[in-house]
Amino acid sequence: MSKLIVCVGLLIASPAMAGGNAKDEAAIKAAVTEEDAAWAKGDAKGIAAGYAENGTAVNAMGASMKGTADVEKQFAGLFAGPLKGSTHKMTVTRIKFVRPDVAVVDGDVEVAGMSGPDGKAMPPMKHHTTEVFAKEKGKWLITDNRGFKIMPPGAMPPGATHEQHGSPADFRLVPDGTAKFLRADPSNPHSPEIAIV
Repeated sequence: MSKLIVCVGLLIASPAMAGGNAKDEAAIKAAVTEEDAAWAKGDAKGIAAGYAENGTAVNAMGASMKGTADVEKQFAGLFAGPLKGSTHKMTVTRIKFVRPDVAVVDGDVEVAGMSGPDGKAMPPMKHHTTEVFAKEKGKWLITDNRGFKIMPPGAMPPGATHEQHGSPADFRLVPDGTAKFLRADPSNPHSPEIAIV
């Protein structure tokens, strides 16, 4: 009987042993809160500080970033433009430790306070984010961040893509939420078109 109890105890304990612990979960959630706080301040350097040196990001509009310098540069442009004065709130919905020092974090995000091309306030944008965190020198940092919006059937027009070309800071926000095709380089008629939803 005692052998059976020991075996069951090991089975129950093994998931926690294979992954992180409550302290690591709290540290990851704190890192997410720090990212939200940096966003509210328009602090591009603070956003970049939450990334590993070779970290990557693809936001919900399809803009890609690689490395902390690029993350900082692009966020500086966004905070000076369409994201000026906006807020970012990520609600963590799941943390899965694939190793004690690596975790996949899912969260629901709301970005509020954005302005459209006409300067008018836009409704909040809600999307999902999956981030991979790695523990480096005792600190949890983002190695990969992917933001995306799950589209209902029929929401995208035929042939529309989310491919991003040109400067990621040049994306346009459409107030009514419909897809709009824009040239990556408006001065070049042969420039690829992008669909922003």
